[in-house]
Amino acid sequence: MQQDKAHFHSMGPDIVYFPVYFEKEYQRNFAYPFILRANGTTVTLRPDTTRRQTLSLTRKYPLHHNKVYHGNALVGAMFQASNDQTFRNPVSIHRVTRNPNMQPVIVPVDTTQKYRYWRFDHTKIVELAEWKFRDNRGHKLTGTVIDPEGRGGRLANIFDNDPLSHGRISHRLVVDFGHPVSLSEIIYLPRNDANGVYPGNEYELFYFDLGGWQSLGCKIATGYSVEFENVPSNAVYWLRNHTAGKEERVFTIQNGEQRFW
Repeated sequence: MQQDKAHFHSMGPDIVYFPVYFEKEYQRNFAYPFILRANGTTVTLRPDTTRRQTLSLTRKYPLHHNKVYHGNALVGAMFQASNDQTFRNPVSIHRVTRNPNMQPVIVPVDTTQKYRYWRFDHTKIVELAEWKFRDNRGHKLTGTVIDPEGRGGRLANIFDNDPLSHGRISHRLVVDFGHPVSLSEIIYLPRNDANGVYPGNEYELFYFDLGGWQSLGCKIATGYSVEFENVPSNAVYWLRNHTAGKEERVFTIQNGEQRFW
């Protein structure tokens, strides 16, 4: 340190840095966080309270490349319905055409039709965290689970409303409601890390200024995203889940999307 300047060498690019100093055993903030770019320039993350925004958030931790396997394995799967247990002429409800990336997929269903049997059909063995059925009043329906090959594993986990648990489906899985039912939607979720946003969980959003982390309040999620209003722009943010989970990372907002660091 020379002439009131500190020099740091070999700093990594594309990282958010929090400048601090220590006063005895206490850590103090002496500048706003900044992003160091590869060309040596910096972007200061000073909260702008004059330009506020509404954020709709879906995750509290980044989706790493080694976690997308289970979503990729789902591509090509079919969700079908029938009133014939043999599914001689199944009705196609939905085909998985892309990786859900650990996000739940909500599939609208024609409520004017009724079917007793609902089937997941795939050429691969996959692991699924959730498969939900809702009627036209939004109520959850449950049926008898049938494993045609008898080679599935932990199948009860798929229907336990716990995104962190999962079951293994060996190509096909059937749910029998005992009589034809009308559904408004089905929801499926691949095996995942439970770092998304889930209904009923309590979330708290923070932003960072020189006084430290400032809370923007707590929200109980009613869906698979949580919305916070009057959020200062150009800041570093931190989303906490007070209900479950430990993994959390700071993020910024770029082009309306979360960018984790």
